[in-house]
Parts: sequence; structure tokens; C-alpha cells
Amino acid sequence: MDFNIPIHKQEDVKIVFVVGTKNSGKTTIAEYIVRNLVDRGYKVATVKHMHHEFTIDTEGKDTYRMRKAGSKMVVSFSPSELAILRPPGNVEEDFGKLSREMADEGFDFLIVEGFKVLSGGVPSVFRIMTCKTKDEVDYLIESSLSTADCISGVVSTQMDAPTYRGIPVVKFPDEGPGLVERILKRHL
Repeated sequence: MDFNIPIHKQEDVKIVFVVGTKNSGKTTIAEYIVRNLVDRGYKVATVKHMHHEFTIDTEGKDTYRMRKAGSKMVVSFSPSELAILRPPGNVEEDFGKLSREMADEGFDFLIVEGFKVLSGGVPSVFRIMTCKTKDEVDYLIESSLSTADCISGVVSTQMDAPTYRGIPVVKFPDEGPGLVERILKRHL
């Protein structure tokens, strides 16, 4: 699927997608990248794509009641965080707006966990594919991720060659520092 998403100017925010199959190491790798970029002084934001219904709202609470009354956006402030609750719109448009907002907020990197299909249509990003098996890697390459910049996660420890089907393999966690260096080399 090819999206035409006007996301950002390359110098504003650098986007890294960590995409793959369930329980393949996506969150572990995303967390590792975030920690390492923050340790180097970069300002990092994250987005997690969830395939199932999810809300931080609780039935009966004030924010829930405002949404049920018809408010299209509810903002909740507390001493420790801010939450914006609104129904999602068009995925491509929402993601584009979100990445522009991250750039406006001065973020250096946006680490995105998930959005397999969307990741292939976003220009100038670094894509990390995580899977549990080579069969899953083959499926993702053939269906949506032929443009992955590297393969990592659980399956990387099962691979002996430095590349698989022309895509570099980064064994995680042993080669974690090299993964961060690849991201920095691409984006800086």
C-alpha cells in the first residue's frame, strides 16, 4: 500500500518504525532505542499502535461523561500528565498531524511501534522489522515491508548470515549499539 503522507521536513523530526509480529521484540527494541537516544541527549517521543480497542477513559468518570455528552475532544490535566481524548480519524492524516506536532514540540526522534502497513508509505524513515521466525519475515517482506532497513528481534538470533533477502540482520541485544548507530547514520 502506498500512502502519500506529507509528514515533516527531514530536518525537523526523524522517524523510526519498529514493526513486526506479536511477541517478536518490538517493545524491547523500541525501549532500547529510546533509552539510548535519550542518553545521547536527544528529545524522543513515542507512538504505540494498538490493534484492539483501548481507552484510558473510565466509564462514569468526568472525562467519560463529557465524551458521552458529545464533546469531540476532552483534555484531562493532572499534576503528572496531560491526556487528550478524541476519536481517531483517518490514520494517514492523523499520523501526519502527529508527526508535525512532534516536530513543532522540538522532538528530535519519533519512535513508532507498530503501523506495519503505514510504515511502508512514509518517506525518509528508518524501518526495523521484528519477527519470531523466518517464515514471518518472508511474509512481511512479501506483503508490506520490502523496504525494511534491518531485521532484528527474536528471529535475528536464529540467523547466521549478516543479511537475509538483501536486508541487514542486527542481532539483538548483542548488536543493539550497532542498531542505534545505523539509525543515527541514516538520520544525521
